[in-house]
Amino acid sequence: MLFHAQIASKINVSYFVKQKQIVFRVLPKDRVVFEEINAKSMDVVRYENQNGNLTSPVMVRSLLRSYYEGDTAAWMKLFRSDKNKAGFIYSALYAKKNSEKTTPSEKEKFNKMSYHLMMLACSLDPEIAQACGLWFADTLINNNKIYTYVFSMHTTSTSATTHSVLAVNVDASVLRENSIINTVKGKKKGNTANIFWDAFDYKNEYSGYNIYRSEDSLSYKKLNTAPLILLSNQFEKNKREVFYQDTLRDRGKKVYYVVKGINYFGAEGRISNVLVMQPFAGINSAPLIDTIKVVRNTNVKLSWRMQDASENTFPEKYVLLKSNKENGKYNKLFEGSQRFSFIDTNVRESCYYKVAAISRNKQDTLFSFTRMATIIDTTPPLVVKIISATVNKKGEVTVVWNKNKENDLLGYKVFKANRPHDEFVQITSQYIKDTIYKERVSLKTLSKKLYYKLSASDKNHNSSILSAEVEIERPDTIAPSAPVLVTVNPDKDRAIIKYIISSSDDVTTHTLVREQTDSAGYRNLFVLQKTDSSRTYIDSLVTLGARYTYKLQATDKNGNASFSNEIFFLFENGFRKKIEDISYGIDRSAQKIWIHWQYNEQGIEKYILYRGRKNEKLTIIKTLPSGIFQFTDNTVNMGNFYEYRIKAVMTNGAESIISKPINIQY
Repeated sequence: MLFHAQIASKINVSYFVKQKQIVFRVLPKDRVVFEEINAKSMDVVRYENQNGNLTSPVMVRSLLRSYYEGDTAAWMKLFRSDKNKAGFIYSALYAKKNSEKTTPSEKEKFNKMSYHLMMLACSLDPEIAQACGLWFADTLINNNKIYTYVFSMHTTSTSATTHSVLAVNVDASVLRENSIINTVKGKKKGNTANIFWDAFDYKNEYSGYNIYRSEDSLSYKKLNTAPLILLSNQFEKNKREVFYQDTLRDRGKKVYYVVKGINYFGAEGRISNVLVMQPFAGINSAPLIDTIKVVRNTNVKLSWRMQDASENTFPEKYVLLKSNKENGKYNKLFEGSQRFSFIDTNVRESCYYKVAAISRNKQDTLFSFTRMATIIDTTPPLVVKIISATVNKKGEVTVVWNKNKENDLLGYKVFKANRPHDEFVQITSQYIKDTIYKERVSLKTLSKKLYYKLSASDKNHNSSILSAEVEIERPDTIAPSAPVLVTVNPDKDRAIIKYIISSSDDVTTHTLVREQTDSAGYRNLFVLQKTDSSRTYIDSLVTLGARYTYKLQATDKNGNASFSNEIFFLFENGFRKKIEDISYGIDRSAQKIWIHWQYNEQGIEKYILYRGRKNEKLTIIKTLPSGIFQFTDNTVNMGNFYEYRIKAVMTNGAESIISKPINIQY
């Protein structure tokens, strides 16, 4: 058997099996589906289901839909039962709601709301559900059989043809019974009974509830005129309980309450647990504190009673409450039923008192007006304990201390001095509410240290004694006096440097630094120790012809540094080492002599070559520029003895020592 997929996905059918009866509820997905059913109507046929074979069809309900608009007899019967409920349903189904002033969104919102209210009414009242075409009962059943109910939609509102849209299998032997509500509880306040139960756990079984009352535990009368339902809003998203309030009239007489749930077929479930409540003699007046007196500025004496003195014994007990603030947290000071006075000996500041009268069985609590007792506070706060005090190189001071625990603390005052035995002067013009103080101090001063103290004050301006002082040492940002470089002189292959150290007493190191003209920067040559008194340094790592800059750095214990004058120094003694690496060769066929040499000194301008015959004076034979290391002599004659020598000339005019003679017999 095929079913219309579009309708089947939007309609559901619930059923409830009783003895000799099955009750059905049709549940449309939305108003559009509901109106389609209402316009076309449905037929319901019952089949006996024997292992999947459907036999013996019976029309259980034909033309299932809402009462027709003109069905006066049906509607009048419903109006006589409950005109307000019937009027709402009739209006939701057939009243003209369109208005020229109604926007499409407003119309949609109204239709959606009225539809949900109509579905809720159908869940609470079977007559309303039947009027809407969403409820019917099959009473001609056998509880020993299995049935299949086929729901068929008419093709149009006037057609006789139908198509099946849904089939529901029902085992009539499985009877259903709703759960018993066993969470009914209650509280009394005066003559009012507040009754409540957890409805959230039964939301899948019951759509609403009725509450009944009895004075003999036998005959019960329903109290509510409309079903009670579990409603929540945006502020009560987790609401679980339904509440009902009733008035207890007869003192001392027991009253019994039960609750019945209304299932989604409009039928009541079983009786809940029985709630028994009994009103007590009511209290018509409130407690009051009639006497409050401060004794010796240390104790507070109080006495109280009920406004109607004849009701003094009605409360089960009295509770005296105390707080340091009128709207603050009140703590229990005394509790009793026979005493009506109390002396508070633990008072340090102004306090607020009130009395609570608790009725019998603790069903009600009545409070007096608040009374204040004013204590003149002469006790100062405890001494402040400073945790830390620091200052950075910008002169920013930070002082931190522990917070006092007095309830009436007003704030703190800060005091400062340059020496611990000086008078400490208050430097704050307002009370500090926090536990930290910051300020900026000058660092260009002869006073190296600062001292701080604190005092705490309460709201009565009682001030604690000054705290222990805390010491802060100003960071030194002043460079020491500059040292002096006296002379830098050459001595053979070394430089001798004389200096005068800084006169500042906080200098920790003197560093002699040197820069070579063609290097990347300064490098430390020597770190002078405090005990060094030679005032002279020998630099043996100098190179002839190199240019140097010397200076002396003095550094104090705070890292401040000063520098001496700079001395620029050319290390030169007039002579460079002789050329040692010389070789020669003879080519008699070509009548020439060649000479080759190597020389690794820097700053060479030229080479001068000398030649002389045996027993003759040397003369210059050739001058060659730097970079040339070979000379060929083409002016030689056979049978002669020749002597050659070479020297280098530097760009600064210095000369190397002339080389050893090279003697050649040609």
